[in-house]
Amino acid sequence: MPNPQITFPAAFAPAQAVAFANGDNSAQVVSQTAPLPVTVTNAASGGGAMTEADGANVALGAKADAAATSDTGAFSLIALTKRLLGKLPASLGQKTAANSLPVVLPSDMGALPVSAAALPLPAGAATADNQGTANTALAAILAKLIAAPATAANQATANASLSAIAAQLPASLGQKTAAGSLPVTLPSDMATLPVSNTDGVADGATQTASVTSAAVVLSLDTLGYASGSFQITSIGSGNTVSFEQSNDGTNWTALPVNLATTPFVAYASTATVTGIFNFGIIARYVRARVSTYSSGTVTITSCLKRTKGDTETVLSTVISGGTATIGSIAAYAGYIEYTTSLAANAALPSPVSRVASANPSASYFNARAYSDQAGTMTIEQTINSGGTWEVVASTAVSAGVVAFLRIPTTGHLEEPCKFGVASARGVVGGAGNAVLRG
Repeated sequence: MPNPQITFPAAFAPAQAVAFANGDNSAQVVSQTAPLPVTVTNAASGGGAMTEADGANVALGAKADAAATSDTGAFSLIALTKRLLGKLPASLGQKTAANSLPVVLPSDMGALPVSAAALPLPAGAATADNQGTANTALAAILAKLIAAPATAANQATANASLSAIAAQLPASLGQKTAAGSLPVTLPSDMATLPVSNTDGVADGATQTASVTSAAVVLSLDTLGYASGSFQITSIGSGNTVSFEQSNDGTNWTALPVNLATTPFVAYASTATVTGIFNFGIIARYVRARVSTYSSGTVTITSCLKRTKGDTETVLSTVISGGTATIGSIAAYAGYIEYTTSLAANAALPSPVSRVASANPSASYFNARAYSDQAGTMTIEQTINSGGTWEVVASTAVSAGVVAFLRIPTTGHLEEPCKFGVASARGVVGGAGNAVLRG
């Protein structure tokens, strides 16, 4: 029998709310703000209930939980999820390497297809434009070959050109004479070339030795050197050092040296005091030897130089052996000799002033005079020791004016000269001299 049809009354209305009992048995209507309480029990572990009323629980965590700081610590599910999200790119699409996840391709992966449509080409790569340029160049070469093909005549011309070039080149490699070398010029900004020391000796080489008896202190081979010095730093007491030179190392002769502090003193070949003694090198060997020994220690240090010594040393060598008086000539020898007044027409005492024969190096004789009366100043010379005087120069002297007269000392330079003012040998003044200086 079929089920009877059930008809609901038209006045039926759906329920609008569900109520539950609170702890105090009061009724509570279920709503969005007052949801139905749910209790979840962990049946497997027998754990207690957890409530979702505040939107958080121990295992899931709250929305405000910070991202986990490690993968192994005790964190909520929400904290671990935030840590995972922090390791993923912020958005999809291509990123830089620093902002991309590291991946590794599988070892059995097939080849990846690559499109070469937009690959960059290296400079000068074969392109349509470059190929056209190359074709033009090849065509030009071909035209030259066609116009002048390899024939016996052309080959002879080429051989002649090559022969001419070969004639301009050195016959072989290696150092050649100037006439057999190609001319070259060094660049203007080239660094300074080092100079090779061909004889292999060091400039300023020194040695030091000491003795306590009459013996050789130092013996030096001077090959490659031009000058040197011995410095005696200790002389002992009553000792003499002799400086010697030799070409065979067996027969020795005196070596001239001079003390460095007095370069113009005559050369010597021995020393009895401390100091530096310079010498020029002529012989192959030089040595310093204690020739006279009394007591104490004699210590000497040598120094050999590749260059010549000072010009002062050479100059002192020349001067010390001759009679030249370079550097010792008196610049002048002058004096006021006569200041006595003269009567009219009186003769000046003879001689008033003279250059004596003791100063033969003088070049000029100068005379200067002042008189309050006009007259004549003369310079006279004698060649017989004053027996006869001859006027060699004269000048007028105006009253109250200083007169000057100068002559070179020609003739017998070692004979005396004199000068006079208004003397008997000159023009005599017309009146007496109240003032006369010469």
